[in-house]
Amino acid sequence: MRKQRAAGFSLVELMIALVLGLILVGSAADVMISTKQTFQTTDDLSRIQENGRFALDVLVRDIRMAGYRPPGMGDLPHFFFVDDCGGVDPCTRDGGGNASDRISVQYDPTNDLDCGGNPVGADDIIANVYEVLTVDNVNTLACRAWNVTTGAWVATAQPLIGGVDNLQLLYGLRSAANASVYQYVSADQVGDWANVLSVRVGLLVNRGAQFGQSDERTRSYVLLDTPPFSETDRHNRRVYSTTVTLVNAFNT
Repeated sequence: MRKQRAAGFSLVELMIALVLGLILVGSAADVMISTKQTFQTTDDLSRIQENGRFALDVLVRDIRMAGYRPPGMGDLPHFFFVDDCGGVDPCTRDGGGNASDRISVQYDPTNDLDCGGNPVGADDIIANVYEVLTVDNVNTLACRAWNVTTGAWVATAQPLIGGVDNLQLLYGLRSAANASVYQYVSADQVGDWANVLSVRVGLLVNRGAQFGQSDERTRSYVLLDTPPFSETDRHNRRVYSTTVTLVNAFNT
């Protein structure tokens, strides 16, 4: 009578199978983590691009209106509000160093609405004041309109787009004998605002949420004329810039 041989796995075989299983599980986990990080980065960049495009579009559209007034309604207003900067301070100003700037775009809106959609009087001159404010712990491009005609704020500041960390502006000046820009300067270096022909706009933008990537990193940036500066946090950021010609500067 033949004896049956014992069937099954030896201890060594079980240990090898266990090790192989752990390797496979670890590899799968690495793939999942890598996929999640790739998705997070892609989503971050998509949101950053959306925020950057929208913020630039808002600023460019309004800056192009600077100095506008319908024909036959009187003298053209100044392009930017720089007159009475005391008290409520609706003025265009340079933030200094790496601090955000402010721009106060002055014109007669054709739809009688300010930058926040609030109604203003027919033929009133307004100054839409754009700056970076903190809203719910998120740096945000905001706007508040100053009614130049009545000398009062139209409404409270209106958040426009979250994720705008920094706004920088430079003003293109023409010389007395030339109709083209010969240099760009900050607001505090403009001697005669009537000589401004264009505006350079620079934005530092993140996705607009309180947290971005899972790990903190230090990244350095240069925005127009700012000295290099660094941010250490969990946000991805991108720099956006453009130059806007003041159409009404050529109608004066």
